Amino acid sequence: MSGAPPATTDLVAGNVQVMISTVAGPLPFIKSGKVRAIGIAGPERSKSLPNVPTFAELGMPQFESRGWFGIVAPARTSPDIIRVFSRQVWEITQSEEYTSKVIDFFGFDVAKVSPQNFKEFLIKDRAKWKELVVQMGDAINN
Repeated sequence: MSGAPPATTDLVAGNVQVMISTVAGPLPFIKSGKVRAIGIAGPERSKSLPNVPTFAELGMPQFESRGWFGIVAPARTSPDIIRVFSRQVWEITQSEEYTSKVIDFFGFDVAKVSPQNFKEFLIKDRAKWKELVVQMGDAINN
């Protein structure tokens, strides 16, 4: 597939039987009953779909994948600039307007991470996906 919108279209039309996606894309079709959400791949249930269990609850704790957005800056950016920018972003993301227009609208769940912890998250996330790609390559080549 060339992205979530055509995959969602094919799912609704019955051309594919299953898809993995963020909650936002298929959410209107889930709410209307045209498609059924099977599980949430994050560590907690989605606020947008509180009745849908996580894959861990379904007995598949290793099936975890979360999409994320982050803000990065050049490595030599002053720590003072990072601190000010981080504080401003934090304030914006705490606002009711941001929550209603972005978080709730798209069905996102938020995990805010400090600049220091974000670097650690990126390292771990990359290692996780690298390992999966290597395993898939081994499986494909065998």
